[in-house]
Amino acid sequence: MATHSKPIAWSIAGSDSGGGAGIQADLATFQDFAVHGCTVITAITAQNSFAVGYVAVTPRRALAAQINALDSDLPASAIKVGMLANEEVVEMVAKYLKSYEGFVVCDPVTRASSGDSLITGDAANALLDQLLPRVDLLTPNRNEAEAILGRQLRGLEDVERAGSEIVKLGARSVLITGGHFSALNGERLDYWTDGEDGFWLHGRDVQTVNSHGSGCTLSSAITAAVARGYDLKDALVLGKAYVTQGLRLSTQLGGGPGAVAHMGWPTHWWDLPTVSHTLRQTPNKPFPDCGGALGLYPVVDSADWVERLLPLGITTIQLRVKDKTGDALRAEIERAVAISER
Repeated sequence: MATHSKPIAWSIAGSDSGGGAGIQADLATFQDFAVHGCTVITAITAQNSFAVGYVAVTPRRALAAQINALDSDLPASAIKVGMLANEEVVEMVAKYLKSYEGFVVCDPVTRASSGDSLITGDAANALLDQLLPRVDLLTPNRNEAEAILGRQLRGLEDVERAGSEIVKLGARSVLITGGHFSALNGERLDYWTDGEDGFWLHGRDVQTVNSHGSGCTLSSAITAAVARGYDLKDALVLGKAYVTQGLRLSTQLGGGPGAVAHMGWPTHWWDLPTVSHTLRQTPNKPFPDCGGALGLYPVVDSADWVERLLPLGITTIQLRVKDKTGDALRAEIERAVAISER
């Protein structure tokens, strides 16, 4: 009997002893996406919901041994890169990725949610010089994007320009996340670009302080979706929905802010983002209330069918026209509306 193996994703990141971010968040996310997760632990942190108390960087030999062990037996369909604490770790990871042919997502972690630094200045410079050219998707928040560019972002209006600048530095594409920007019309906005195409992801603004690990979770969800074969743009939508769900269902476990919840594949419409190619200053208008559950209704391809069915007492009809475009499509819809109004 043939076996059906799971896709494999790696997380190259630090261990969060509090379980909310880093390796622990990545593995929980991979599990929710039905992806087998492997880990290359770059550092061990002693942290809880309040602060990071201690960081022990993985020795070079131990880091190389982890990479070699996995590469020889459990090669990755996609790799997520997180905390890289010092220059030596960055150099080793960058060296391996130069020969790796799969998809690479990098969450350029510089600080923990508590504000504690998780990377040295030399490591940050090495990340830009050595690792960035091999990254298929970089996922910085506002603070990380500002550190990469060496300047402040002047609100959401400056994000598109910042995305183009980061791509020019070497990343193949970038998703600048909006959690550190003020919410716009009750929405949290992220912006993706590869230097040629670009779009905004509009997600619900979830009011919660329990957001520890949101950046790690987003980048690992995108990695998992890519490993499962999803196109990058679809993976971005799934990742955004997964984090929104996790924020909505998050709870406080310790004395400080809680972590993003890992509750399985996102299934609720509330968590799905919408997409726009330009910065939309006003939210989409919701569909009008149809007066209750629609029940069973016919789907037709022309206004002629609408005209035939309405006299039979059918009050809900879906018009799905596939053989017309432009003015012809508009005329068909206007005719169907006019028939319905009569």
